[in-house]
Amino acid sequence: MEHILVQDTLSQMAAVPSLSGMPARLFVDGEPFLVRGAELHNSTATHVPGVSKGLESVVRLGANTALVPVNWAQFEPAEGVFDRELVTAIVEQARNAGLRVVLLWFGGYKNGASFYVPAWVRTDRGRFARCVDSNGKLMSTLSPFASETAEADAAAFRELMRTVEDIDRGHRTVIMVQVENETGVLGTPRDFSAAATKAWESPVDLAIIDLSANGGLARLPDFSGNATSWETAFGNSIHVQEAFMAAGMARYVETVAAAGRAETSLPFFTNTWLDSDIVIPGMDLSGGQIPGIYPSGGPLPHVAGIWRALAPSLDLLTPDIYFGDVTKICSDYLQSSGGLFVPEMRRDEHGAGDVMAIVGEHHAIGVAPFGVDSAEDSHIRHLKDVYELLAAVEPLLCSSLSTHGFHLQDDAPSMVHRFGDLLLKVERAAPFGETNEGTRAYGIVLQIGAHEFIAAGRGFNARFLAVAEHKDVEVLHMEEGTLVAGTWVSARRINGDEAAGGGTLLHPPLIPQRSETFPIPGVVEHTGISRTIVHVFG
Repeated sequence: MEHILVQDTLSQMAAVPSLSGMPARLFVDGEPFLVRGAELHNSTATHVPGVSKGLESVVRLGANTALVPVNWAQFEPAEGVFDRELVTAIVEQARNAGLRVVLLWFGGYKNGASFYVPAWVRTDRGRFARCVDSNGKLMSTLSPFASETAEADAAAFRELMRTVEDIDRGHRTVIMVQVENETGVLGTPRDFSAAATKAWESPVDLAIIDLSANGGLARLPDFSGNATSWETAFGNSIHVQEAFMAAGMARYVETVAAAGRAETSLPFFTNTWLDSDIVIPGMDLSGGQIPGIYPSGGPLPHVAGIWRALAPSLDLLTPDIYFGDVTKICSDYLQSSGGLFVPEMRRDEHGAGDVMAIVGEHHAIGVAPFGVDSAEDSHIRHLKDVYELLAAVEPLLCSSLSTHGFHLQDDAPSMVHRFGDLLLKVERAAPFGETNEGTRAYGIVLQIGAHEFIAAGRGFNARFLAVAEHKDVEVLHMEEGTLVAGTWVSARRINGDEAAGGGTLLHPPLIPQRSETFPIPGVVEHTGISRTIVHVFG
């Protein structure tokens, strides 16, 4: 009998998390919500005790959301037979721990391969076709052009979403869902299987032709005017092959996402293994510049238009950021997706600094450093501190205040931000007589009044300047403190040496630094949050 979704009464229904605005903001329980996330290792939540242990690590970090994989192989061990035990444990244990959950569906694709599919799929190469590489070799990766595979994946994902609705609609512990993981194909720029070849030789979608004509596919050659096949339309370059794979992957993911959409209106996203100009010898995981070295067909910015056109059931395309230019990556995804979420990133001090820039400067709905469940306290000391700072300023971040964030290091030692008639110049801090080379600084500055500011972060000096050359700025009031439910709670009043003579906002690093050459000691401890009022003369 076809499943009928039973509707609870309105009093039993919790508001469904949603995305709205431009850039997109996440709303949970009807209120703006910032995801201070933590992604568990791939195999942590494959048994119930692992779920409990993994969630304990998320709580210790100070995160508010756990990103937890659910894999197709375990969820549907035999065709049409579903094991809901793990999903139920994830949701219920997270709820009891006061956490929200983002479920990660490891279906037909995970990291450009297909190793999380059930045995009954992997052993039937006839029904569930594999990709074929450019040398004619059969690959282990499932072909996105095989309709039976997409339909089987979609059926499992729909059952997962049905299960989530059954166990969670009264609570909304689950706030978003990732559809597949780092889609694309490794080892070949495109699939050369029979089904793929048929698609390659078929007419190109009008939406893709329009994108090309309007400059939406920068790496694709100009359209020839003949859309009867991909090669007649654009040629046979590696970038054409990548765009072709993007179309195939987007259609596959849309089949899966649309099936889930029939059961829930939770926000859906998919994540991206990025290309990169950073190469680690013997380690392709660092990215690479060639489709097939990074997963060909994944939702990178230069093919994002194809994904948006062919996978409308996805709310966001998201980047996994471990390497590269964070500013460019975030800007590209804000432009191509209309909102920003980073579901995977570094958990170390570098990652903690990136969190401040991603949230403060690029207005992400959240972040989720990967593998926190294997981290010792020393590994995540800076991230835990950053999450405490973010939790304090979150009510302000979720408002419409003017906000800037930064992460300073050797290749970006200073930054200037504008707040109306003021400029804020930020540099890395160092004890008197010491160098700041090799150090990092990170923070968020929010304008809460005409000339009043809250700053949160570590390891920086900041000075306010007037935009107009004939005007001057002085600090009237500076204090260290914290925020409780959005309300300022004062601690030390700051002046003199702790303000570089009275005019500079000083936030020492989390780990104290002392001068080895200057005999007068300086204060090295700080809450990491300060409030400053300035006056503009002239």
